[in-house]
Order: sequence, then C-alpha cells, then structure tokens
Amino acid sequence: MMAHKKYPYFYLVPLFIFILSSCSLIKINQQDNQNGAYPVGTQTIIQNEIGNNYPAPATTEFKESALPTHDSNLGIVEVQILINDAPVVDTLFFLADVLKSQDGLEIATSLDRTIAPRAFSDQEGVVRFINVKPGRYGLILYEGMNSYLLLNPMDGQAILVTVGSRDNLDLGTMRFSELPLD
Repeated sequence: MMAHKKYPYFYLVPLFIFILSSCSLIKINQQDNQNGAYPVGTQTIIQNEIGNNYPAPATTEFKESALPTHDSNLGIVEVQILINDAPVVDTLFFLADVLKSQDGLEIATSLDRTIAPRAFSDQEGVVRFINVKPGRYGLILYEGMNSYLLLNPMDGQAILVTVGSRDNLDLGTMRFSELPLD
C-alpha cells in the first residue's frame, strides 16, 4: 500500500495553506467601508504597522461626548490626587463598597470592577465619579492588576465616603508623598 493513501497528507497541505493565508495581515483602505458594508468589524484587520493599531488606536484622551451625563438622582464624588505636589495623571480609581460585620462595624472594602463606580484622573489629578448610587465607599487606586485602598495622608485612616442621592461631595486635595504607581 502506498504511503500517501494511508496517510493523506496531501489533503492537509491545502488546508494548512488556507489557514495561513486567512491569518495574514491586510491593510484596509478607508474607501472600502464608504459603501456602508456591514459588519464593519469583519473588515477591520490589523494594519501592517502593528504598533498602536490593534485592536484600535491606543489613546488616553477622553472626549467630552464620551462622558456619561449626570443623573440628578445620583451622587458625584470629586477629589484631587497629588504626589509631591505633582498631579497623578491618567490613573484609574474606583469606589469600592464598604462591608460591615454582623454588629455593624466597617471591616473591609469589596471591589467588583464590573459594577463599581470608576474614573480616570485628568491632567490636574482630579478624579470625578458621576452617577454614584447612594452608599458607603472606599477610594481605591487601581494599578496594573493590583488595587489599593487609599489612606488619608493627614491621619492614615482609610478614605471612606458616604454618598447620598443628589450629593455632590468634594473631598478636596489629597497630597501623598508616595503611592504604589509604576
């Protein structure tokens, strides 16, 4: 018996070539989508200059139109974060729920990144959380894959806030000598 009939590798070679060719990089012309082709996502292929183009251009700029509008029944929390009088810029912060023991003592914070209020600091180090549901929260710095409950630089106590509906809380300026940032 011949080897190619027993092991039909000649059938696998065209399949392998097809798979490799479908994974190649293609540069899409801007005019290709002007005819309204749908879905756009299937035509959005990595450009030859892979750098910052995958899956979309990397940017830390936020447009005003991208910010959610304020619901007047929910709260706002604002704080300015400085390290040695320099603003902490483009850093992610969360408000984590405060957990209580059975006897009502605050014992921990619980951060669920999928639902917790989040905000990035701006060029002046101002962090502004909008549409915060009423509750008790701890201010969390999120760096890489780690989260840190911030302590007030004045007294070393956890930064905890109580937000009511329609509250507009300004925590002022927090001046840290160091934070766990890269």
